[in-house]
Amino acid sequence: MNTNKIATIFKFLSLKGIKPIHSVPFCLRLSGKQISEVAKACKVTRSMFYKVLAGERKSNERIKRELLALGIDPWKDVIINE
Repeated sequence: MNTNKIATIFKFLSLKGIKPIHSVPFCLRLSGKQISEVAKACKVTRSMFYKVLAGERKSNERIKRELLALGIDPWKDVIINE
């Protein structure tokens, strides 16, 4: 599936109130990627990747770049409580 379709699906899920911790893994599966594969490319553990998606940890540039390359931008309208 191409990045434009993934971006559209992710935006739809976001508008419906689906949190990134659920919508990002779903969109990754649609793009043929696995969480562990993306986490490894970002040089973080799988559990750290989930914590970033849940808003429990700050994201790093690698994670942002990797997800943006797939058409996913979970930080566009997300406010992370610190």
